[in-house]
Amino acid sequence: MILSRDATPKIDGRLARVVSAAQRRCAGSGPMLAMLLAAAYVYFLRQPTVLTAPTLWAEDGTIFLKGALEHGPGTLFEPYNGQTFVFQRIVALLAAPLSVSIQPAIYAGVAVAAAVLSCSIVLSSRWRFGVPLGARFLCLLALLCSPAVDEAYGTVSNSHWWLGIGLVLMGMLSDPLSRRLKLGELAFTALTALSGFAAIYAFPTLAVRAYRNRSRHSLALLGVALAGILVQVGYLLKSARHANGAGMFNDPATEVIILVRRVFAGSVVGDINLDLLWPNRMPDTWVWLLPIALILVLTAVWIRAPRLEVAALLLTLLGGWAIAIWALTVPLTVLWLFQIGGRYFMVPMAMLYLGLIVSWPTGMLRRGVAGLACVLLATGILTDYHLNPLPYVDWAPFAACVEKHTTTCTTVIPPDWQLEINPPGR
Repeated sequence: MILSRDATPKIDGRLARVVSAAQRRCAGSGPMLAMLLAAAYVYFLRQPTVLTAPTLWAEDGTIFLKGALEHGPGTLFEPYNGQTFVFQRIVALLAAPLSVSIQPAIYAGVAVAAAVLSCSIVLSSRWRFGVPLGARFLCLLALLCSPAVDEAYGTVSNSHWWLGIGLVLMGMLSDPLSRRLKLGELAFTALTALSGFAAIYAFPTLAVRAYRNRSRHSLALLGVALAGILVQVGYLLKSARHANGAGMFNDPATEVIILVRRVFAGSVVGDINLDLLWPNRMPDTWVWLLPIALILVLTAVWIRAPRLEVAALLLTLLGGWAIAIWALTVPLTVLWLFQIGGRYFMVPMAMLYLGLIVSWPTGMLRRGVAGLACVLLATGILTDYHLNPLPYVDWAPFAACVEKHTTTCTTVIPPDWQLEINPPGR
């Protein structure tokens, strides 16, 4: 084959254009990638053993790993505790063909990625408000370092709480122009809505997005979320789960105190200090000043923010608190222990951070008030930044037993749950 003399220049010119386009793309996405890596690093340092010594947590092993290894794809829509958990099931099914010895590492890596990527939606260039990227990056760090995330840190079984925060953030965006991104948003909404009751938290902001954007795509996102919520309600009604054992709103005073204590006071002093400063039903008088101060400065910021968006965030906050009360099957007093029910207050507490960036305050006075709110919230974040590691599990003997496929294998995983895997065909 004989090439013309013009072939090489044409190839060189095409290659130069491809390289130039790649350089422009990398230059544009470089700051965003740097922020994602920094956020992942900060999140990882809260408890490095999540990746250096990964351990399966509760349902990660006893429901999702066990179901994937023993029953395969048939478990995808299998309900657990009155809900479907499609995201968690997909993770387990995709990881199942790989070595059992690396399953904890896979689950931990996916859990970290789910948290960071869901919260990173706040960095989107389609954010509807004129808020500097630097301020939104600080919000990303606050979401990942919130005092309430202990139960949802590094576990696939509780990753739907992170997906719920991501869907709330998606309600703050304008519509994408790309067909691919539109399909991606629809897929994320459907996946979140079918993974626990996460979509119910985002329904208010998605409704505001549909009103603001007035587009078929935003309306479709709202419809998908609603459909997923109805599916979850259907599974719940058919289940044997009996929530609200404590009686919802039977003791309004205690329930309001729980809201103030776990969301507002907890966000200021952190869960560890909260356990020391407010161990009983009523704290010392001066302790009340902390949540009251936070409520006042947030109110001063929200007064001038877009009202529909603020109303949506407040509805999510109050709705999350109501869900926490409703979901209890034990007396309300268990919520005085910060180790109990933290995952239920994760999304409501996140609304406090989002409330500061639904609009960028103008004027020295409003920025000073917003700065005071940031200082109060940063106190709680720094206090509870480091998390306790999960108990160590010697996974190697159990993994070797499972991979032989000859006998039933058992081990104990946190929080002291027995994991039993049966050989194929049994």
